Amino acid sequence: LGAIYHRNGWVKACSVLITGANRGLGLEMVRQLVEGPCTAQEIFAGCCSPEGPRSKALKDLVEKYPDIITVVPLVLTPTALKCLQRLQVGDKGLNVLVNNAGVLAHREMQDTSDNNMLCAFTTNVIGPVSVTKEYLPYLCVAARSSGEPAISCCKATCSNSTLVSKHIVQNMFLKLRLSDIGSASVSQAGLNMLTVCAALELKKDVVLCTALDSDVEGLLKVMSSLNEQHHGGFFDYAGNTVPW
Repeated sequence: LGAIYHRNGWVKACSVLITGANRGLGLEMVRQLVEGPCTAQEIFAGCCSPEGPRSKALKDLVEKYPDIITVVPLVLTPTALKCLQRLQVGDKGLNVLVNNAGVLAHREMQDTSDNNMLCAFTTNVIGPVSVTKEYLPYLCVAARSSGEPAISCCKATCSNSTLVSKHIVQNMFLKLRLSDIGSASVSQAGLNMLTVCAALELKKDVVLCTALDSDVEGLLKVMSSLNEQHHGGFFDYAGNTVPW
C-alpha cells in the first residue's frame, strides 16, 4: 500500500480506493484496512448500487467508521465502468488504487453468448481501464509528493487484484474446467495483459503497477513490500511470482 510508514511488515496508507467494495474480497479488504493491523487514513469504497441490499455490510462499516470510509458510486455502462463522483483527497493525491470489481459467469464455452463475453470484458478489462484513467492524476500527485526517489509502495500503487493462469483458475474454482468459466478466464487474461501495458506506461509517472492474487490478508502483506522489482509483475498471496 502507498505508505506513510512501515511497521512490522505492514504499511499505513494515506488514501485507498477499492472497487467492488460492497461484498466479497473488496468488502473484506475494506474491513481489514479499518479493523486490522494495516490501517488507512482514508478509504474510498467503490461499488455499484451502494443503496441496494448487497451493500448492507458495507453500509454497516461506513456507519461504524464514517470518518474513514467514503462510498464512491460506480455505474456499469455497456462500454465502461464509470465513477460518479470525484475524490476529495486534498493535495497529497491517492496512494492506492485496487481494481477489484469483476464478474464470473459459470457457463461452458458452447453455451457462452456474445453478450456474456462482452459483459465479462466490459467489467473485468474495460472497467479497470476506465477507473485507472479517471484516477491516474490522483496517483501521479501522490507519487510526486511522496519524496521517495524510486517506484515503490511508498509512493503510489495501482493493483489489479485478480490474475489468471491455468494453475490459479483451477485452484480458485475448485478444479472446474477452464471451459466452465470461459468468459471470465479470457477476460482475466486480458486484465493480466493490461497490467503489463499499464506498468510500461506508468513507469515514467513512478506509479507502481502489479497484479495480485485474491487472498486479502496475504494481498495486503504483499502490497506493503512492493518496490520497483515488482513493477509489472504477477504475485500470489505469499509474494511468490506467478508465471503468465
